[in-house]
Amino acid sequence: MKIAALACDYDRTVTTESLEPSQAALDALAKVRNQVKLLLVTGRRLQDLAPRVLEVFHLLVIENGAILYAPGQGVIKAFSPREWRTIKGLVVERVGDPTMEIGEVVVSLNVGYKPRVEALLLEAGLEQLAHLEVNRDRVMVLPRGVDKEHGLREALKILNVPPTQTACIGDGENDIKLFKVAGFKVAVANAVPELKELADYICERPNGLGVREFVEKFIAAKH
Repeated sequence: MKIAALACDYDRTVTTESLEPSQAALDALAKVRNQVKLLLVTGRRLQDLAPRVLEVFHLLVIENGAILYAPGQGVIKAFSPREWRTIKGLVVERVGDPTMEIGEVVVSLNVGYKPRVEALLLEAGLEQLAHLEVNRDRVMVLPRGVDKEHGLREALKILNVPPTQTACIGDGENDIKLFKVAGFKVAVANAVPELKELADYICERPNGLGVREFVEKFIAAKH
């Protein structure tokens, strides 16, 4: 298939296992930047990403699909309903997770707090307006309907690239929804079993080395 865009997960895909940006991945992506559109699709907030990461990608889908950000331009779209400020504030105030990370839209917590958040939303009658998405040891609280699939579809419309010409590479549970958009699905070697079962190609190498492997084999070699 023709690959016109490559959408990459961040943690343990474009990074090392210790969550540092993988120079191997960034170098490989930079070499094909003029041949394909590069998108970073991540649950991370903008402030979590190093400047050298931003320089490589044409468009960022951050906070697990809630925000589209173009380096050099800023936020293009934010998917946040009017009621979200109330829901987000409730979670921030009432859930005492010391590892809580608060974004413009997303609230990320240790996965052990998932039952507490579910009970809180149910008690407030807000469960229909939010959804919780688990990714390894974290749970993200997001507006209902906002996820990596939604964010990537919106980003591809902006770039005028069809999903059928889009490859997606990832490692975690929340990349299963990313795969719903992909014309070609790629799992790095360290991916969870559920993602590998859906993949068209499983890299021999883990993390950023897997990204480099895929780029060199399927993109650089074709141009």
